[in-house]
Amino acid sequence: MDEKKIEEYLQKHGIDTMRDLAPKRKIMGPPKRKPMKRRTTQKVHNEHLSNVLEDYT
Repeated sequence: MDEKKIEEYLQKHGIDTMRDLAPKRKIMGPPKRKPMKRRTTQKVHNEHLSNVLEDYT
């Protein structure tokens, strides 16, 4: 059978073909990169070692 005849038959009986009902894919570009989180540099407090540490200034 011809595809046109099948389509006409289905239209006569009120059935739509699935030809254009498929979900369309969106064309996407490259994925965006998330910005890196920077650590804030903090002075380390080693109070638990205060009796061991020596100041060399």
